[in-house]
Amino acid sequence: MAQGNFDQLSVAAIAVPLLSKAYFESGNCEHEAREIVAANDSKKLLMIPVKLYPEKLDAPAWLKDIQQERAFSFANDADALAQRLVELVKGDA
Repeated sequence: MAQGNFDQLSVAAIAVPLLSKAYFESGNCEHEAREIVAANDSKKLLMIPVKLYPEKLDAPAWLKDIQQERAFSFANDADALAQRLVELVKGDA
């Protein structure tokens, strides 16, 4: 993630990291996830991680206790997943 993107992350209200094996294999993505978790922990933003595939992920310990939405549970219905994310943001879930 470029420095400008981290600047944007520092003022974001919501972060939706898309979790996959490739995400955790990327040093940039892991750094991004650490920043997001820290901001979520300090109530600076709302983090809604979305696990993309049903495969078992070897998530770092600092991410394992955070509730994840599962994109694959929506049977490739992006609109239904988006609606679920909106519900979570609004607190309707």
